[in-house]
Amino acid sequence: MLDLGVIAVIELLLEQAAETVRLSASAGVTTK
Repeated sequence: MLDLGVIAVIELLLEQAAETVRLSASAGVTTK
């Protein structure tokens, strides 16, 4: 069973990854 701390870290990493994807996507759009 997953620890609550582990779940919190995973959610944080997923949020950061999603934000990075959005930033790189918008940056790619503005660059082109």
